[in-house]
Amino acid sequence: MKTKIRIGILGIGAVGGYFGGRLAQKYATSGSVEIVFITRASSECIIKNYGLTLLTSDSEDFVYHNLVTSDLNKVGVLDYLICAVKSYDLEESLLSLKGSISDNTVILSLQNGVDTKERIQKIYPTIEVLEGCAYIVAKLVAPATVQVMGKMHSLYFGSATVSAKRQNELADILNADGIDCYLSPNIEQLLWEKFVFVSSLATLTSFLNLSIGPILEDENHRTKLRQLVTEAANIANRNTVLLPDIIEITMKKFTTLHYDATSSMHNDFLKGRKTESQTLTNFIVISGLRLGVPTPEYDSIMATYLQWKMDYVL
Repeated sequence: MKTKIRIGILGIGAVGGYFGGRLAQKYATSGSVEIVFITRASSECIIKNYGLTLLTSDSEDFVYHNLVTSDLNKVGVLDYLICAVKSYDLEESLLSLKGSISDNTVILSLQNGVDTKERIQKIYPTIEVLEGCAYIVAKLVAPATVQVMGKMHSLYFGSATVSAKRQNELADILNADGIDCYLSPNIEQLLWEKFVFVSSLATLTSFLNLSIGPILEDENHRTKLRQLVTEAANIANRNTVLLPDIIEITMKKFTTLHYDATSSMHNDFLKGRKTESQTLTNFIVISGLRLGVPTPEYDSIMATYLQWKMDYVL
């Protein structure tokens, strides 16, 4: 008798909460797929008792889900693990799940960085890793409550080494209402193109303490944003081949965002939390030094972060 395909959702923040919530809705009564939320004790209690709340411009959905746990001993062995934790929590989170990851487990990483696969395989050298990127503007407005701004909720993933059978199986599972899922043969290029977008957005919204709307309305801010996009694209082009008009494409993407849209890094700065600035800002600075590519705008902003004495959140 065939057992259910077990999929773990690690990290019930904005990304993991939204995509995991949509999957939990789809497979709530499924006999073939089981979704397991892996979260903190406080969120476990809320989800079990009140549900995971997904707020969109069209609706307010409550996803009631009993398969949620903060006890890692109760997770069980997983067929797939969707890893949506922040980049600075990646290693510690995955090591804590050692008992649930077998040689048959495939990990789908949804971090913002471009070096996640290498980081995961340093921990689990024999595990197959799918590289993925999510396009969604969302934030956690309260524990187990995700607010989505705009209509963008796309998920791309792929691999040159994971079997086509496993990739297609997961792609079929991920196709749910509210998820636009695409299996990409050029995932490395897509990761870098998204990184150019996210890195420049996160860096400038955090630095200026502004959402994207006021940034685009101000000529000086808009010029600074374009410079960041250009510097990030120059780094990316030393690692892969981007679209020839990637700068214009990225600038146009910003105009499709909700006026009040910002970055998760900006939100973390405002709340005094640890941020992904090492992954999203300093990575460009370090890469520029290593590759001999000038990154003056990133250098200046990173220096300002340090002047703010925000080392404890870097």
